Amino acid sequence: SFTSTVFLALFPGPMKALSLDIESSTEPFKCVEIQPVVIFSILDHFIRRDTELEKGRVIGTLLGRVEDGVVLVTNCFTVPHTESDKELCINPSTLSVMCNLFADINPDERIVGWYSTSKDSTVNNVFVNEWYKKEMNSQPIFLSVDTTLKSVDWVKCFYLYHVQIGSRGILQHQFRPLRHSFLTDQSERNILNVARQGESAPVRISDLDSLTKSLHDLVEMLDNVKKYIDSVVSGERKGSTKLAKMIDETLALIPTNTSGKFEDLFTRGLKDILACVYLAKLTNAHLLLANKAQTAEQ
Repeated sequence: SFTSTVFLALFPGPMKALSLDIESSTEPFKCVEIQPVVIFSILDHFIRRDTELEKGRVIGTLLGRVEDGVVLVTNCFTVPHTESDKELCINPSTLSVMCNLFADINPDERIVGWYSTSKDSTVNNVFVNEWYKKEMNSQPIFLSVDTTLKSVDWVKCFYLYHVQIGSRGILQHQFRPLRHSFLTDQSERNILNVARQGESAPVRISDLDSLTKSLHDLVEMLDNVKKYIDSVVSGERKGSTKLAKMIDETLALIPTNTSGKFEDLFTRGLKDILACVYLAKLTNAHLLLANKAQTAEQ
């Protein structure tokens, strides 16, 4: 028959039983728990990417720990790379330098995998996964993030498994999904929901613009509270004991300072924030210069 002819053409010689060696179907991890700061950092990396080098996506390293088969992802950092349809180039020294810096800050964190902002699976993903597996000496997880935030499964977790046919080598590489969840509180869930419901793509804003927007939102909330209190006092609506208690507890948190002292405290705090932003940008510039110097020496 035609099927027999094709089979004999593919496997000539005496008929022998083929040994299909498939890695254990048991997942290497029970689940993956992701802290929201990781997702926010990945989206920030994508917005700030070098569009000339990283045209399609950004990739990076996931940090965290593994406890009783559960992977807890607590931090991440981007890994500069260049990529084409046929190849992907990564500077290994960047990974080691960044890992050492993060180890000095938090020794409990170690590499648990890598991430990519591309929702399309490519052959390069297998190469990157095998590279991380070699660096870790263990199975890495792969986190895929869809930066459009539109799809239902915009965040996915995978691990790589192999199918082998006897001594003929690996037949196929496949990324198998892993169960995952977000470790979020109510405020963080609200931020994720607002980001996903946005009509337009995320845009980069300065820290001062972010502070200005927060102050405007605070003034609007205070206006709403004032309108509610005025309506209750005038008898237009019935007051709520629960709301009154919440308002009283909130007002009790406000320090009883004069306007001049408050302005002084606010200005001093703003200067501290601007100093932190300046130091963060200065540190980032030093890291970029060190990376370029190491690349030039090689």
